[in-house]
Amino acid sequence: FLQFLGQTFMGTVFGGAVSANGGALIASVGQLEHMPVEAAAAALNAWGTACWMAVLPVAAVALVCAFFLKPKDVPQKQD
Repeated sequence: FLQFLGQTFMGTVFGGAVSANGGALIASVGQLEHMPVEAAAAALNAWGTACWMAVLPVAAVALVCAFFLKPKDVPQKQD
């Protein structure tokens, strides 16, 4: 459930992060080939920045959640 929820919202968040950094979403390598060099460089730079803007908060939440996971007690073998 959470995987699909994340895909639904993070696509919008990621697209907004790319456009906020001065780039455009690129669907394929073919689009890069037909763009002027400056526009392609700006799009790739915005893409990389948006990746960090999306990944770092998610990684921070995952790290905090990891501290609340308790391993299952494994019974010891008795000889």
